[in-house]
Amino acid sequence: MQTKTILLTGASTGIGRASALLLVDEGYTVFAGIRRTEDAEALKNACPVDRASRLHPVLLDVTREEDIRAALATIDERSRDGLYAVVNNAGFNLNGAFEYTNEADARSLMETNFFGLAGLSRAALPLLRRYAASHPGETAKLVNIGSIGSYIGVPWEAYYHASKFAVLGLSEAMRHELWHERVRVVTVCPGGIKTDFIPKTERSLAAANAQLPGDAPDSYRSGLAKFGEAVGKATRFGAAPDAVAQRLRKVLASKHPRSQYVVGMDAGLFLGMRRLLPESWFHAVMRRQFTA
Repeated sequence: MQTKTILLTGASTGIGRASALLLVDEGYTVFAGIRRTEDAEALKNACPVDRASRLHPVLLDVTREEDIRAALATIDERSRDGLYAVVNNAGFNLNGAFEYTNEADARSLMETNFFGLAGLSRAALPLLRRYAASHPGETAKLVNIGSIGSYIGVPWEAYYHASKFAVLGLSEAMRHELWHERVRVVTVCPGGIKTDFIPKTERSLAAANAQLPGDAPDSYRSGLAKFGEAVGKATRFGAAPDAVAQRLRKVLASKHPRSQYVVGMDAGLFLGMRRLLPESWFHAVMRRQFTA
């Protein structure tokens, strides 16, 4: 009996790596998108020998159409049932004051976090439909990794939040469009996660502060520094990558997954405040936490 096949992007580190290994352990066949050949070897080495036959690293930069075509062609050849699920996890952050953010950097972020996700989703739909059509009573899954930043805009990473807001809106619209195709679209939105994402963000903030021009407002400098301090606290309060992997496991196993899930105590807290507090109160809390 052929196992269910999943394509997961951004599997080199963090959430993607933890999810790939857990899903293989759960019995899925996982095509794990990585961007470097050395990442493929590291991922395979982390997988137990008795399960390694179900883990297939594939070179996949979601901004490159040729990579998407090649990855899906490989899956098409190896999985007669098509794709049970696509998990769009690839993405990165971009820190700094909006006023001084380089437009090329912002466009690069949007190409990966939004347009790459959308492009892969569109290209994978025939394989997702194939699974749904060949398994009456089941649905295929299209899972997009958003962020608590899909619901709230945090200063000093405006374009990152723009991309994650876009992912949430796209996912909701796609869920309606694909409902009768028996493809369920779900967004999983983590809060702070204890991965190399945190030290990368700290370094990015320090670099952004150092690169501010001499006539930049003092509030930018103090705000970036304060946000850096807040990010550092995520090492204490953030969730482990396995927490997101476990949520993905439950979503993929569910016959009727909800459209949205948040992961992590901090994500639940911020979303609760956003929904319950008057807007002026919530915004005041955000400015007190993350600006000068």
